Amino acid sequence: MALYLKDSWISTLRAGVRTSLRDVGRGWFNLQESDWEVYQMSKLRKLIEMIKFNMQVQYCTRSFVNL
Repeated sequence: MALYLKDSWISTLRAGVRTSLRDVGRGWFNLQESDWEVYQMSKLRKLIEMIKFNMQVQYCTRSFVNL
């Protein structure tokens, strides 16, 4: 399970996010943002934080169920 979460799930998630947001261009979900301060205020950062949190919850839940 841990190997799936480290490799396959991350790659699939990364591809899905990039595919979904690649045509957005400049703005709140700009994947090409290079200014750290602008990124910190963006909706993209909040989205990435939410995805990261959900991944942690899924990992903990699955680890708990497998005990």
